[in-house]
Amino acid sequence: MLSEYTPELIEQQIKQAFADTRYPGDDKIVLGGYDDEYEIEGIKTTFLGQNWQDMTSEMLHRYSATFAFLTEKAYRYYLPAYLLELLDWTEGKGMHPRNVDVIHHLRPPYDTPGDTSQRARDIMLSRYSGFTFAQCEAIRKFLEYLSKRLPEHYREEKEDVYHALNDFWNDASRHLCSSPESPHT
Repeated sequence: MLSEYTPELIEQQIKQAFADTRYPGDDKIVLGGYDDEYEIEGIKTTFLGQNWQDMTSEMLHRYSATFAFLTEKAYRYYLPAYLLELLDWTEGKGMHPRNVDVIHHLRPPYDTPGDTSQRARDIMLSRYSGFTFAQCEAIRKFLEYLSKRLPEHYREEKEDVYHALNDFWNDASRHLCSSPESPHT
């Protein structure tokens, strides 16, 4: 029940669920094939060898829109740092999160006609399929908590949270996430 969720419990659940997630490897942080080599190099340099637990607010703030550039393993590895930063912000701690973009990356793509929507959905499912059951539960509880804590003027983000929960995360643990016994990726 949502009333039982506190920021401390959400933080603890995220940290426990992602504690054993393995670093993706120096050569598996960013995807190739993007025109903006300057941005890619900045992401690679900043994230290279960096534990998600040690990411600073400044790093997360600077690279708030990195999710499109991260490999599947890097996405799953660095996600908890962004979740915790956003959780801190909702509680009046930390910087204003430019990383509310993380919310957009936790919802299924908008249904639009054509291959773009299906390709985006395939990428999303591929990224999410490596999460463990515990990680999916931590993400779901984080989103439920966030749905009650986002200020009203964050309408688009509130809508993204709503769709993330109702179109995906509320059922994800049943059909996509690894079983509770699966090892972390």
